[in-house]
Amino acid sequence: MKWLEKIVGCFSLLVLTAFALGILFLIWKKLAACNTSTIILIGIPAVCLISYLAIVGFAKTVK
Repeated sequence: MKWLEKIVGCFSLLVLTAFALGILFLIWKKLAACNTSTIILIGIPAVCLISYLAIVGFAKTVK
């Protein structure tokens, strides 16, 4: 049953990551008021950070 826990853990991490990215995207859309350069400047580092945290969480779940 350990593999089932790993699958559920990985799936929940993916869902949380997608949810966080969606919320951040909506916040930036409101803050930037369709200013693309601001979204890119703030968005890319934040997406990288969230992806890094998701990968680290995934690695811990798989271990």
